[in-house]
Amino acid sequence: MLGNESQLCATFFHANSWEANVKLCLHWPADESGLAKASYNSLTPEQRDRIRKCSKSQVAVIARLTCTPEAQEAWLEEAAELAEVAALRRKAAIAAAQAKVRMDQKADKERRAAEAARAVAKAQEPAEETELEREVRERAEARARQRAAEEAERDVDLYVARYANCYRGNTDVNIHAEEFLLEDLQLLETLHGRVSHADRLLADAVKSLGGGGGGGSGPKNNTFTPGLVEVVNTSSDDPFGRFGGPKPGAPPPNIGDFLAQTREREAETGLRLLLYMTYQPCHHSGGRVPKEALGRLSYASSAPVHPATCSESLRDFYIKELRPYGVALELVLADVYKATWDEELHPSEVERQVYSNKSESAREGMRMLLAEGITMRAMQPADWDFIVSLCDPEVQQAWAKRGTPEAGPFSKLHVAMRNAMDQYLAGYIAADWRGDTYAVL
Repeated sequence: MLGNESQLCATFFHANSWEANVKLCLHWPADESGLAKASYNSLTPEQRDRIRKCSKSQVAVIARLTCTPEAQEAWLEEAAELAEVAALRRKAAIAAAQAKVRMDQKADKERRAAEAARAVAKAQEPAEETELEREVRERAEARARQRAAEEAERDVDLYVARYANCYRGNTDVNIHAEEFLLEDLQLLETLHGRVSHADRLLADAVKSLGGGGGGGSGPKNNTFTPGLVEVVNTSSDDPFGRFGGPKPGAPPPNIGDFLAQTREREAETGLRLLLYMTYQPCHHSGGRVPKEALGRLSYASSAPVHPATCSESLRDFYIKELRPYGVALELVLADVYKATWDEELHPSEVERQVYSNKSESAREGMRMLLAEGITMRAMQPADWDFIVSLCDPEVQQAWAKRGTPEAGPFSKLHVAMRNAMDQYLAGYIAADWRGDTYAVL
């Protein structure tokens, strides 16, 4: 799905951040010490060309719909009660039985191998287990128990897909990866197929109330926007209703209560849509200052507003298709574009003014998403493991040896720089630009 080392770097791993002081490319090797980049003059023309072409040249989103093991079990139980999915349950049971057979075979093979190893050890060493042997055995058994426990707690992947920007010759008409995601009917079918029957009926009923607000009067629409739908559950401890906003005219509840209720609902369903993103969704922040305008200060006041806003599109998608069903939306960012730019670092006054406005627009898009209860965070080690699992086998093998001399492009230096970038992003996303309103997130 992600291909080779070049595709991984160009889409996610590459970093070139003034603010984080990180300049990272898998095509730029470390020197002999492994602790610093090789000098640019020592690079071959081919390496220089690959570095130049890499530079975050691909913008992509990977969607990963997951559910907790508990949610998976609950769904299977509900599926068993519905006649139309009886065949699915039988198929799942067969698959589980086959998996158990494979696990039993693997366990039997490991047991026989362990018995053979013990037999050899017994023939070569004293009959009584030494302290060192006991320590090694106990550590191996502890690791096996830990792996089994982690496997039991790991979320189940229901759907994984990759979307990429489509370049059409101009920034105003390019198609963004998020737009392809929003048109993915298979994603919606998978999502709605995992929501319980009762939740589907309730969520559809809530969405059908949109626009009237007064017991269903007025025009109907399918846009689920806080404040435009009537509360379904009017209990005093549920000021926002089961899914949506307050009744029209009612005082707005505390956003902390709203977000806490959203998180509680998401915990009930156990469903989560993770979007691994090259950058955060745009919000009228695309485009650059044309070269011919760099010397014209008047351009700063007349610069056109970029038409694209993937932040609004994702917000509406979450409000309409995810939140009513209790599905969490989590944006996992490999980088942040323009929102972090320091206007003082731009060389010309025109760039300082234009990019200052674009930076604020980018931050406003992020605030918009956070205000609706969408989670946003930086990449973590487990996320990189997942991303690399989508790459070619050669990349996976190199990643498994990361930080060692045999790791190929994933040297100790490259891993450390990527960690530094992720730590910077984690700190930035939690910084005070969010405002006190979102401190509960």
